[in-house]
Amino acid sequence: GAEYVLCLGEGFKLTVSRRTEREMEALTEADFVEAEPVPIGVCGYLTDVEGNLDYFQRYVARSEILEWADGAKSKLRFKREDAMFVFGGDSQDKGPGDIRFTKLLLALKEEYPDRVEFIIGNRDANKLRLASELQEECIKDAAVLTDSSFPYWDAAKNRMTPQMFLNNNPENNGGRENTAANRLRYILKHTMGADGAFERRREELSIIRNCGKEDVSHEAVVESYRNEVDPAKEGDNFMLKYLQQGKLAYVFGEHLFVHGAVSETNVGTVPGSTERIERVEEWVDALNAWCQGEVAAFESDPYSGKNGRDRKGSGLMDYGVPGGNGGATVMYSNNLDEGNGKHIALAVRKYLGANGIKSVITGHQPHGDCPLVIRSGQVTAISADTSYSHVGSKSEWGTDNRGVAVSEVLLYADGGITVHGVLADGNKVRYQLGEEGGGDKFVGRQLSDGYWVKAKTEGAEYVLCRGEGYELTVSRMTEQKMEALTKENFIEPEQESENEAASNETKYNEADLFISGILSKTEQEKAQLEKAQLEKAQPEEAQLEKAKQEEAKKEEAAAKQKAAAEAKQKAAAEAKKK
Repeated sequence: GAEYVLCLGEGFKLTVSRRTEREMEALTEADFVEAEPVPIGVCGYLTDVEGNLDYFQRYVARSEILEWADGAKSKLRFKREDAMFVFGGDSQDKGPGDIRFTKLLLALKEEYPDRVEFIIGNRDANKLRLASELQEECIKDAAVLTDSSFPYWDAAKNRMTPQMFLNNNPENNGGRENTAANRLRYILKHTMGADGAFERRREELSIIRNCGKEDVSHEAVVESYRNEVDPAKEGDNFMLKYLQQGKLAYVFGEHLFVHGAVSETNVGTVPGSTERIERVEEWVDALNAWCQGEVAAFESDPYSGKNGRDRKGSGLMDYGVPGGNGGATVMYSNNLDEGNGKHIALAVRKYLGANGIKSVITGHQPHGDCPLVIRSGQVTAISADTSYSHVGSKSEWGTDNRGVAVSEVLLYADGGITVHGVLADGNKVRYQLGEEGGGDKFVGRQLSDGYWVKAKTEGAEYVLCRGEGYELTVSRMTEQKMEALTKENFIEPEQESENEAASNETKYNEADLFISGILSKTEQEKAQLEKAQLEKAQPEEAQLEKAKQEEAKKEEAAAKQKAAAEAKQKAAAEAKKK
């Protein structure tokens, strides 16, 4: 009868009443008492799914954070109340699941807005380009067709113009006609590193529409890509919604998330500013504010500008390409040196350490079939992109290069880290990282021959890996052999010299006080003044101390001379007496 039954209990007594639906609808949020939120204790992390829905389903099957809410695998939910989830970026391009995977993330975020975060990757940010580059005026522009300055981030000798692409495009791939479909094929292959994505999108559309691939036209594929970032295409603009809610950086406890890496070049920097921000929280906030400003600018005029660098939102587009923002980008960066892991720079470790950050969690750069862990002093970097875990591996829809490998990184509020999953050969891995006991003492360290200790299997073997270019050499070592190694068998990160450490420890540095957040602006100014006064007074104090020391030396010398004279006189008197 559309009435609500209300009940209030007191001991063994229940008071029951009724209210009409209209009365209930008239209530406001202030009329309800909500449960206290459960503090977040653990964060699940996954990155670089790249449209591979099969891979994501394998992840959910092993996840200790997420599970399917229905048998159709169309909705996600959390397994535990104290959990959150961070996706590390790169949602599409390499599988026939771009649309469905991203919409799963958006639905999860909608249901748990405070417990789900998206990091923006280069394969997410670059989709903003499609709005203007797939406009008819851009496609038919003769200057764009032969523009050898684009893509500007590639070396000139490696650039492919749209016309060059058409001249060699076979008939079974659209032929030589300058159409929207061929322009999209060109963009995906030669400017987004997504060769074959056109046909994979066709396959996904056929799955969504429940029809044959032959029933999905070239135009339908182009329209799908156009719509995904079009502000006017509500319901189909899934990528724009991801970017609207996404972040370039996020902090959870002692853990910092970015897509690529934190380096000496990008740490503390924000595009458009020459100043380095000293506090991590302020840096992250400023970086994300700049990012959302770029997305908003794009929305104000998404279709103009063709392939130019002055179009709206171009700053974010540039931030996601090699060398973007003058190389100062946390999105397109990594912790590798010629394919092998490298220790985190001392300056970066000092910056992060001063801000209480002990781990940097990233994706972007694939490195074998399990995350690459780099322990550099008090800071640990984890790169969890395993998109090339089994090169050449086939799936039902084609080559996916992943095989069965999948990993989950669990970050805890107390600073602890657990990594678990399965390797390409089916072996399971699980290990903990952390300072407070229980953390594995070998994973994340580099051996003297360049190999990194990447993981520990449940069979108590250590996985070793060394990269060279795009090649990875993997081996195993038993726990017994690992325990037998000595300090000389490991490469340790660069450390401060004793003089530098002592100087840093005793230096009265107002920047450190600012970082700690314990001083107000007035107190900071006072600290700066006191420091200046201290530095001014130091030379005078030093001179006074030196004068005191010299005077003491003179007094000591005079005392010695007097004692010597007295001894001489005494000796002479005794001789005369004899």
